[in-house]
Amino acid sequence: MKKIIFVIIVLSIISIISEYLYTTIPLYTKDFIDFLTSGIINYKVLLNMTLIIIISFLLKTMVKIFLEYYKKKASYLITIKGLSNILKFDYLEFKEYDEIYYSESLLRLPEKIMEAVSSSGMENFTIIFKMIFLIIFIFNLDIKSGIATIIYTILSFVSIWISNKYFYENYDKQIEINLNNISDAMDQLEGLKEIHLFNTVNSEISRFENNINKYRDFSIKINILDWLLSFTINDFFQYSIYAYLIYRGLLLKDVGSLIALYMYVKDVANIMNNSIFGIWNSLREALISWNRLKKYII
Repeated sequence: MKKIIFVIIVLSIISIISEYLYTTIPLYTKDFIDFLTSGIINYKVLLNMTLIIIISFLLKTMVKIFLEYYKKKASYLITIKGLSNILKFDYLEFKEYDEIYYSESLLRLPEKIMEAVSSSGMENFTIIFKMIFLIIFIFNLDIKSGIATIIYTILSFVSIWISNKYFYENYDKQIEINLNNISDAMDQLEGLKEIHLFNTVNSEISRFENNINKYRDFSIKINILDWLLSFTINDFFQYSIYAYLIYRGLLLKDVGSLIALYMYVKDVANIMNNSIFGIWNSLREALISWNRLKKYII
């Protein structure tokens, strides 16, 4: 397991180098366009930009291949460890859950956890450096655009934090309502004879429907509010930063700078939308899976 952790650290360093090379592309694009607008085709800049794109692509591909291999290996080791511990359970301890529960826990959950730890964990690590590189290069082009990007990033993180705080505060309650509904439905089925004997079928159906409606309404409520906090507000921040950086690019009266700023703000917005929000969602599932699995492997 220590070897796997070491490999993941090395792959993270390679990913950081790859991200740095990638974030220099808009600057080379700016230089190439600046030369082009003056009637000169700078083949050296074009060659450097092409080489950086190729090297960055090869490094990212290599990292993905190795990461996939070690992710599967770690998932296998967790499954073996969990199976070994379960086989040591006494009969009463083992019968606490059925065989399907154990099978799902040992086969599906380790892979879900490693997916989050390897992909999201490494991405989370390298994304921090990529954001730093992007903001530095934006400051290099225009100081006001750099300040605006920092403000946008902070507001987006606050939005994520509020969204996740709200989600976790209500997730357990949602699960509790659902489990109570399942338990209530099982009691109704077990007492079916008494229900018919006392002629309470309609009232029991009404009670069942009320329970289902309560769960449905609560789920819709937290999902809508989570969506508003996670995405709608973030979209507003995103459109605002797009508009402002394009405006700053126009004020600079430099086509190369305008295009470079647009490329940078697009990368920043993609990180906040696809990477940061994706990481949080993946980690949510991983934490839920880990809470179920940890008692078998620790």
